[in-house]
Amino acid sequence: MKNRCAIFAVFAMLIFAGSCSKQGFLDQTQSSDLNEQVVFSDSVYTMQFLAGIYADIGFSIAPKRFGGGGLDASTDEAEGAGLGSINTFIQFASGTVDANMITKDAWTTPYTNIRKANIMLKNLPHAKFGEDIRTQVAAETRFLRAYYYFVLLEHYGGVPLMGDSVYRAEDAIPTLRNSFQECVDYIVEQCDLAAEDLPWTQIGENYGRITKAACLALKSRLLLYAASPLFNGENSLEQEPLKSIIGYSSADKNRWKLAEEAALSVIQSGEYALLVDNETEPGYGFYKVFQLRKNSEYILAKMQDANRDLEGIWNPPTFGVSNPGAYPYLETVNAFGMSNGLAIDDPDAGYDATQPYKNRDPRFANTITRDQSLVFHRDGLAKRPVNIYINKTNPNNINSGQDAIYKGTPTGYYVYKMVNRDVAADWFNTVTPRCIPIIRYAEIIMDYA
Repeated sequence: MKNRCAIFAVFAMLIFAGSCSKQGFLDQTQSSDLNEQVVFSDSVYTMQFLAGIYADIGFSIAPKRFGGGGLDASTDEAEGAGLGSINTFIQFASGTVDANMITKDAWTTPYTNIRKANIMLKNLPHAKFGEDIRTQVAAETRFLRAYYYFVLLEHYGGVPLMGDSVYRAEDAIPTLRNSFQECVDYIVEQCDLAAEDLPWTQIGENYGRITKAACLALKSRLLLYAASPLFNGENSLEQEPLKSIIGYSSADKNRWKLAEEAALSVIQSGEYALLVDNETEPGYGFYKVFQLRKNSEYILAKMQDANRDLEGIWNPPTFGVSNPGAYPYLETVNAFGMSNGLAIDDPDAGYDATQPYKNRDPRFANTITRDQSLVFHRDGLAKRPVNIYINKTNPNNINSGQDAIYKGTPTGYYVYKMVNRDVAADWFNTVTPRCIPIIRYAEIIMDYA
């Protein structure tokens, strides 16, 4: 009954596409009464409706999700801020999460947008578009619907599939959960259908819209998850009917082959490549790729205006950060190997515990801010690198400053990945064109491996 009420609440929210401001994805008419007939009889309104389905993409990977710390603090990668209060990330990290306290964003947001997608597909045949635009919009909508089902699947396992139906408040809305396999098959089918009608890349004003590569990349991620032991019918602790809801009912090693083929299809397109720049400084390409709105690695990204969002949560307190994100654990730091590619515990790595940050993988310095990191401060009109000092030996030493361990960070580290150096250097007077990657080409290569 609780599930039925929850689903009903989601679908009742969007019986019509009305009540959107002029700044939203629908412009108001003079009567402020926007129903489906009005929206889909105007091509501008129709495209704004599509933009509304795009708007929530990437919500589940937001760094401040769960009240601070996001997915990083929900796992063993990092510790979140605000440990004195009950936060969802603490419930995940400690295994105390349950149905009564879990955030509902992964349920309401996908189903809200799935309903929007179904409204779009229902009305699209009558929209005031040329046939080529109609075909592309239909494909983008199918992918977005598949993407939101993927988010549901990774959070809950099998969920009710709505098909193309648009339910009203008085309708009997399906509440029976489909099996894990049925959900996987449906998402794969929708990705394949969408891919048929989309280009490998989008250029100009269309950059950021869904591509064939995005469809196949989501399929690659999905099939890799599905082939893993967690879902591939190898969980002997669960019995039916739950077993078929949270994974396959039986194991099949051929699912690894399906995942491999999906990743290979993106690789063989030749349209994407790793961004490499080791000439500016070692590993500079790893920093650079996250500062570029458009680059050779981004397959699917959450587009947004120029911003300084990440700098405002991941920099040390001396940069004026008052609402921080997650703090990496030592175990995450130690996962970074040496510049020669060997793990720090390998006898041939050359790791020196007395100089733990010497000769590390160059990605480390662009991911973690640590004791004596070089960070950019403004010195008059010039920008120069200045040591920040985190005194780990005596947290009560007044000279350690507010960035020190147990003062600014409980672990001794801050996140530096994707942070723009210039934003911090001029005290947030700079913004970056950065958008947030959802699927990168680097992931596809790892999927294939």
